[in-house]
Amino acid sequence: MSITQVTPTTTAAETSDASCSAPVTLRSELQSVRRHSLIYMVGPAFSNAIGFILIPVYTHYIDRAHYGVMSLVDVVMSVMMMILSLGISDGLTRFFYTTTDELQRRRLVSSAVFGPGLITFPIVMAMMFASGAVCRLLGIDVSYRTYFGISLAAAWFSMWAEIGYAYLRICYMSKTFVALTSLQIAASLSLNLYFVTRLGWGIWGICYSTLIVQALVGTSLAMLIMGETRCLPKMTELRRLLGFSIHLVPSTVALQMTNYLNLILLRWLLTGGSTLVLAQVGLYSAGQKLGVVVNRFVTVPFQAFWRPRRMELAVQDTPEMRRILARMCTYATLVTCQFALWISVGAAPVLKLLCDEDYWDAHRVVPLIAASYVVLGLEHHFATGMHFARRTHWATAIGAFALLTLIVADIVLVPRYGMVAAAVATLLSTSLRSSLFLAVSHHYHPIPFELRRLTLAGLLALAVYGLAVQLCTFDSVWATLACRLLVASSYLPVLRVTACWQPIENEVTLS
Repeated sequence: MSITQVTPTTTAAETSDASCSAPVTLRSELQSVRRHSLIYMVGPAFSNAIGFILIPVYTHYIDRAHYGVMSLVDVVMSVMMMILSLGISDGLTRFFYTTTDELQRRRLVSSAVFGPGLITFPIVMAMMFASGAVCRLLGIDVSYRTYFGISLAAAWFSMWAEIGYAYLRICYMSKTFVALTSLQIAASLSLNLYFVTRLGWGIWGICYSTLIVQALVGTSLAMLIMGETRCLPKMTELRRLLGFSIHLVPSTVALQMTNYLNLILLRWLLTGGSTLVLAQVGLYSAGQKLGVVVNRFVTVPFQAFWRPRRMELAVQDTPEMRRILARMCTYATLVTCQFALWISVGAAPVLKLLCDEDYWDAHRVVPLIAASYVVLGLEHHFATGMHFARRTHWATAIGAFALLTLIVADIVLVPRYGMVAAAVATLLSTSLRSSLFLAVSHHYHPIPFELRRLTLAGLLALAVYGLAVQLCTFDSVWATLACRLLVASSYLPVLRVTACWQPIENEVTLS
């Protein structure tokens, strides 16, 4: 890989060595998004396909209480990875395309790789020292402090891996990205299967396999990139990166907490014995893993390409560019809604086919979690103006306010309505986040997002979901699943009839 493969004027529709002279149209952007997103989807598709196959295995070897412990620790690890990364990936994306000097670009990349690892190492050591106190705070036995420490080390290596993958996305090296992530997924799942089923290590097996794989991937990527740049980091470049990205860390952490804090709150707000409560946490976590498929299959592959690409377009700042950004938001959201419908209507029969009866009730939270990820996908688009204007300090306030909303909603609703209320609180919080990001971004850098069409599309998705669930419930689980998926598949065709999905305007170009 080469750091000079991409220039600020290189179009996403072309490879790094292609001509920059071709005009950028909405159609060309859609073709590029489709091609690159399908490539980026290979990894998540591979992971989820094997994951679904292994659901009966994991539910057989891991009981709900241990699954709940693992889920609680995963929440902390997800948050820690956000903190350890320092938001450097966003800063690298923002400044990479505006940096034209080759040496400065190399220093920018090397600073992004080297800086977070050095800065965050003392934080990791301090957290390992306090692992027993963290276990008590999570409501789990202090005997799991070693499990927590190993998971924390894995999170530190994951930070390196994430920065390395961000660099590959910025350079539009989608095939290299997918090859590496697919190898990572295959290695992780193979080790999980061996440690859990053959050695009988339970959640400890998953913990050890995560550490091994993340250490190999993170270290390898960091060494390759540093060898490619062939220059030392520069403090001025690191300060420039941190000046932009550090404001995004609280917001990113708040978002991660919005998605996963419910597991911790459920542990403390639900009444009953410890085993019973942890079982409910495990159920919610199982439902969340189904709902997050929307994010992994659609939003993540799409944003893997579009996140750096939209900033490359945004810096050109023309009315035509803004119109393309808005229309891409609409198309991406409609496709995400379709996937969310399939996951939501199929959750109950799929759980009955794949899981023990103890896990069947997890389907109750899946539609709400899937809807939350649809709304979350909008935030990535709505934040474009804020990032372009370098007003990232607003992200901290928005994230804190949305997180506070989640906590209050959980405190009020969970003791009375259980885990379903936690899913409702998540949807409420993510909706508030996206709305505030839209308002702030529109103030500094207006983009004509098609809010009316997005609203109509959401209402139609809700109607199709209701019809599928009410009309397609049979004695046969397979018949129920097939009928529900068929009804849900009518969503996009109906959108075309109602003019929510308009033809592509070929005349929209960027000079």
